[in-house]
Amino acid sequence: MSFDTPDNEIQVNDTFSVNLFAETTTDSDAFFSWDLSINFDSSIFNLDSLVLGDEFVSAPNTNLEDLSATLPLSLANPFFPSISGDDILLISFNFTALAAGTSELFTSLGNNDAGFTSAFLQPLDATHASTSLTVQGANEVPEPGALLLMLLTSLSLMAFRRKA
Repeated sequence: MSFDTPDNEIQVNDTFSVNLFAETTTDSDAFFSWDLSINFDSSIFNLDSLVLGDEFVSAPNTNLEDLSATLPLSLANPFFPSISGDDILLISFNFTALAAGTSELFTSLGNNDAGFTSAFLQPLDATHASTSLTVQGANEVPEPGALLLMLLTSLSLMAFRRKA
């Protein structure tokens, strides 16, 4: 698995998407369902919405409208055969940057500890995805007091220069 992250710098209040992709190395790695959680620092990012890959449907008990009920996700391919290949889009996560800082974004096994399963509901070996995302702080605006101090200093230097 791997994340596809934004190419540009993320600023506070920016919205951005992160895609989670899977890749199988052989046809015997083909999978039918997956059950994963995504982990991140919720003080830096807010998860706004999820968009499933075209080949998946959510489990009946997963309510994608209520984001508090979405993690972990249990998803399955509604069509046979199982899925294999490169760049299989599992899900797109849409975030808003809340604060400056860096957060690790990583996957972990879901509730059933299965991760990925074959069409015969056999667990498949999978590597987890992780990446680090940094949010840049907004450019700070000088306080009026600091500007007044600079102005007074400049005037004092000019007055001192005239006397000399």
